[in-house]
Amino acid sequence: MSKTDDTSGGLPVRARPEAVFRREEDLRHYCGEAGARLTDYSIDVSLAAAQIRAQLGQIPDGTGIAITSKIRAVLVTAHLRTCAKVLETAAAYSAGTYAAYCRQFARERAEARARAGAA
Repeated sequence: MSKTDDTSGGLPVRARPEAVFRREEDLRHYCGEAGARLTDYSIDVSLAAAQIRAQLGQIPDGTGIAITSKIRAVLVTAHLRTCAKVLETAAAYSAGTYAAYCRQFARERAEARARAGAA
């Protein structure tokens, strides 16, 4: 799935991966697409935090170098930076879901491949 154009200036619009799991490939595809979607959002939130920090850090504060504005900008954008980290973690867990499936159902997967090879 690809990104679609978004003219509103917000986060990119990505189609939500369809949650239909009839085959092993469906699970792998869903986990991969969900991870990619979360990674995109993480990058966008991180970039927004950097832009907000830069803008807030330029507000005059009477010091001549806007040092207190820069410090306050870091505090304000800490929430967005944390949000971006959480999204990165969620993307990793999405990929980990497929890896966990492969580990937990290794015997069943091997038996299914053996049956398919014998047929």
